[in-house]
Amino acid sequence: MSDTTSTPPAAEAPPSIGTLGNPPASASTPPAPLPQAQSFAELLDDKGGFKQGWTQALPEHLKPFEGTFAKYPNPFEALAGLGNANKKLSERQVSGPPPEGSTPEVIEAYQAQVRKITGAPDKPEGYGLAKPENLPAGMEWNQGFADKVTAIAHKHAASPVLLKELAAAHNENIAELIGKSQKAQEDQTQAAIAELNKEWGGDAPVRWQEAKRGIAILGGDPNADSYSVQDIMRMALNADKAFREDNGLVGGGDAVKQTLAERKRTLETDPAWLNPKTTQDQRRNDEIGAELQRIHEAMKRV
Repeated sequence: MSDTTSTPPAAEAPPSIGTLGNPPASASTPPAPLPQAQSFAELLDDKGGFKQGWTQALPEHLKPFEGTFAKYPNPFEALAGLGNANKKLSERQVSGPPPEGSTPEVIEAYQAQVRKITGAPDKPEGYGLAKPENLPAGMEWNQGFADKVTAIAHKHAASPVLLKELAAAHNENIAELIGKSQKAQEDQTQAAIAELNKEWGGDAPVRWQEAKRGIAILGGDPNADSYSVQDIMRMALNADKAFREDNGLVGGGDAVKQTLAERKRTLETDPAWLNPKTTQDQRRNDEIGAELQRIHEAMKRV
């Protein structure tokens, strides 16, 4: 049996600080939450600034503003922020319209203050109220009316958004009124046609042809759906003149063509047509030209 030497076991390393329940020296942990402060001084550190996490110590009634307060590092910055906020608020506040009899300068100052709040332009032209591209059918743009509206809006410092919406509502209302008027006129025309068809009975097709021919003879448009008061009065004058001149407004076919041809010759020999010299002659010349055109169209239809 030979002799042997034994090596003593290695000593165990002493436990680290971490194993004793404390974090290693290199690790960092956030500070414990502050208890609710009983005074403002409890929120400050030894340098006069706010402690880290100081908003957590705010009383309950200030908790809703915690996010706002957290951006300020010290009381002086917080006071500056409060002052700036109050300044902006006061600039947007208006005490009320100036009393009656105030000077123009006071009134203008008040209006300028209100315009800042509403976003109204400094001048009426700034609204840019122009003819819309989708103007309702049958509606004409009235720039004079638009200028009056913008002047009123500017006088009361109305916002551009308000004016735009009011203008759109106005256009929609006008379009609706035009639609109702056109529908009423169409209904009236159809009712008149139905009444005449009932009156004429089986002869209605012939009567309509005769009526259209008579309208053409009198210088009207036989294909029109309706006639204005001016149209009717012009045709009445033509009828009166034709009867007085005994142009034979009877019969049909050749008789009608003969009547139209005679009327055409009479107009073409009128001095106002051949050689207009005065303003009145020129107006008469225009009337003759229009009537000759109607006669030309009528002669093609009879």
